[in-house]
Amino acid sequence: MHSAAAQGRADEIKRLCECECGTVVNRVVNNTNSNGDTPVFLAAAKGHTMCVKVLYEFGADLSFFTSDMRTPIYVAAKGGHLECLKFILDQNASLERKCPAHTLRNWNDWLGCKCLRSIKRTVDAKTPLFVAAEGGHTECIRVLHNFDPHVIHQQANGSGQTAVHRAAQKGQHSAIRILHELGADINKNCFPKIL
Repeated sequence: MHSAAAQGRADEIKRLCECECGTVVNRVVNNTNSNGDTPVFLAAAKGHTMCVKVLYEFGADLSFFTSDMRTPIYVAAKGGHLECLKFILDQNASLERKCPAHTLRNWNDWLGCKCLRSIKRTVDAKTPLFVAAEGGHTECIRVLHNFDPHVIHQQANGSGQTAVHRAAQKGQHSAIRILHELGADINKNCFPKIL
């Protein structure tokens, strides 16, 4: 299933799912590989929208997150896979990262969540908007903003970086223009001022 999803073979995924009974299908489409990725995560990372649709039809969790807190939304935005990103958001997947007990919108709360202390990998503190901005994926930026207008003001971590800072660091001038057009503060300082 994972291989078919990563390679964009939607027909094979559908055939595999139709061969299984209900509860087994749900387990198969949400099963993780040795890297902790589900088939829908791999399909979203490669921009295989039809695979994501088929997996969703058979019960794939579009809000799944890996051990380093990446979601299908995150990898679709990072890759600039616009149609895939739109489909996932249209299914009401959440931009919020969730631990078993909380929904955390503030990155400082997220990084300090006691429920997640057992996670072994480092959380990179980047949001889907940040990785879309870093990659210069302007249409993905627009889609994320349309889904949640407040996303434009998110900060990555205690440094106070915003998507504008990330785009600037990567030389993504078109992303900076779009972010500014959507209301991002291009004059915001990263670090608190020292008096």
